Amino acid sequence: MLALLLTMTGCASVPPASNQARNLAISFTPPPQSAGVYIFRFTGIMGRAVLWPVCLDGCAVGEVADKSYLYIQVAQFANGGYFDNPPFEGYGDPCEILLLATDRYLETNTVFTSTNDYISGDFDENYLNIIVAQSATNSTSVDGSIVAATNFVAIGTSGYYGAQIVVTNSGVHTVTSSQPVGVEVYGFGPYDAYGYFGSVVK
Repeated sequence: MLALLLTMTGCASVPPASNQARNLAISFTPPPQSAGVYIFRFTGIMGRAVLWPVCLDGCAVGEVADKSYLYIQVAQFANGGYFDNPPFEGYGDPCEILLLATDRYLETNTVFTSTNDYISGDFDENYLNIIVAQSATNSTSVDGSIVAATNFVAIGTSGYYGAQIVVTNSGVHTVTSSQPVGVEVYGFGPYDAYGYFGSVVK
């Protein structure tokens, strides 16, 4: 009986996976038409059983175990008028824009900004955020007018630059560039907001 118990409680031996199987397990295909951060954890012999917290730009986003991954889709979020625009409480509303991978940008984008007629819309502030490679900062236009290169600021060390354009008239707008350009469209009104990413390649 004692021998049987010792046999049953002994350690199991599991052969390690091949390099090919491991590489397949850690391969990752990002969701189409989205921008994100992919984090894979591979631990040596020590600490495999410990969950590691993951922070992105100082914010906790999750935990990973050994040989596991975490995918974080990147978005921009407006909190709302009470948080973002004091003392103008009530102006704006929570709004989220899911960002796209740069290989989905187009050289010509046709977008629409909402109205402020208080019938079909109440958005008296509309914006375009334009994202281009550095080489295109002097060859990007909105509705036929070149955006001044001085309006663009570097987006970290990505090699891309962004400009915020205030749009005073609602309706259809065309953004063109010598390189593929990303366009975020958004607007604010009393207790209201909207936002979306412009034309994209499928």
